[in-house]
Amino acid sequence: MQLSSCCPSRRRFRNIPILCLGIIPTDHLHIAEQNNITITINPKDYAKEVIPLKLRKLKVHIKINGGINRLGVSSKEELQDTICLLNQSNMFVEGIYTHIYNAWYKEKRNQFFHTSTNSF
Repeated sequence: MQLSSCCPSRRRFRNIPILCLGIIPTDHLHIAEQNNITITINPKDYAKEVIPLKLRKLKVHIKINGGINRLGVSSKEELQDTICLLNQSNMFVEGIYTHIYNAWYKEKRNQFFHTSTNSF
């Protein structure tokens, strides 16, 4: 869900959690904070851009690299660093998530899933 879809959803559903999966430009993050919309943090570098904004009520989920090597933290150390950075800025790390890219290939899926998750 993109931020443009999240705000109308928030007006209609005031008390349910809303997670915005899209990457939000940093100059729009205050909208997510004001509307109690949880955002996703993909690479650690994005977290570093968000921290100076001092968004104290912002809730985040951290994306774990699911194997495409396009988005998300890629190691246990990078995950720990990202969590540490966000906690120091008083943002609330609500959760983590991933997307396993080869879900259609059962024989590869199990091997890849275990390889990916064991790295964390």
